[in-house]
Amino acid sequence: LGCLNNLGTCLLLRFEQFGNIVDIDRAISVHECAVHLTPDGHAEKPGRLINLGSSFECRFERSGDLADIHKAISALEHADHLTSDSCAEKSGCLGTLSTSFLAHFEHSGDLVDIDKAVSAHERAVHLIPDGHADNPGRLHNLGTSFLLCFEHSGNIVNIDNAISALERAADLVPDGHAKKHTCLNNLGNSFTARFSRSGDLVDIDKAISVHERAVHLTPDSHAEKPACLNSLGNSFLLHSRHSGDLVDIDRAITAHKCAVHLTPDGHAKKPGCLNNLSSSFLRHFEHSRDLVDIDKAVSAHEQAVHLTPDGHAIQPCHLNSLSSSLLLRFECSRDLIDIDRAVSVHERAVHLTPDGHFASTNLEI
Repeated sequence: LGCLNNLGTCLLLRFEQFGNIVDIDRAISVHECAVHLTPDGHAEKPGRLINLGSSFECRFERSGDLADIHKAISALEHADHLTSDSCAEKSGCLGTLSTSFLAHFEHSGDLVDIDKAVSAHERAVHLIPDGHADNPGRLHNLGTSFLLCFEHSGNIVNIDNAISALERAADLVPDGHAKKHTCLNNLGNSFTARFSRSGDLVDIDKAISVHERAVHLTPDSHAEKPACLNSLGNSFLLHSRHSGDLVDIDRAITAHKCAVHLTPDGHAKKPGCLNNLSSSFLRHFEHSRDLVDIDKAVSAHEQAVHLTPDGHAIQPCHLNSLSSSLLLRFECSRDLIDIDRAVSVHERAVHLTPDGHFASTNLEI
């Protein structure tokens, strides 16, 4: 059984490095077999459940299939139930469980998932000593949870907590570490989020600097390179709104194009990359007044909508963005096809948005 578990771990690590879906499918199959053959009273059962849950969570990040994240949470909650706080694996179990709650939130939009994630991460950090090798990872995950809390609550305390935890995590991880770029990317995202609230240019300058480091440290073949490029593009785009410098917008477009190029169509993050690329083209249009920019924005939004299933919590936002781009093009071209499509797309967005949900916005002409 130990050989099975180790094989599954190797396959999972290879998937994280290269993103080959065959590896994660095999990892899950092997870990399921190991869990099935291990009785609940066995000392190795919690660890094998954690590995199985981690594998399902990784596949969900690629596939967006809710069945995977539900199975991940189930396996990890089972592991949590089987371990006491004094167990060496408890902190790791809680950290991975929290990550799965965050992944589920991205699809469901249910704030309960964030609360569960923060609670689990705080427990995980509390249980691990400062000098432990896993401490940077736990701090990183806690910071990411606080970042999501801020994005949905607007409470400045949450973003300050996020930056504090992520700075500690980044300081503890050497540049050659496989997860250094992830810590830097999310730290940069936290500075970007605080800048959006505070307007303090120091925050956006720090965001760009940190994101550039993350991109530099991540090879193109790494599965997380698109996320780092996407974040860098977003930071340049935000900076451009205060600098008015076309160079910032051009850099945003370049970064977003690279992110889209490196992300396969079946990847759950591809629509978000396309949506951000479209935002960069629209920002460029504000300066150039060149309809080619709007055409590119509409095309990117259309691809984002096409690649996102209707049941996904973010689909109404993508539809709303497409409608806004079509409306802008109509205002320039006066082509009635664009305004008809804008209305139709926005009606679909409203239909897919739950009553009272923040994503439901008015179409203003």
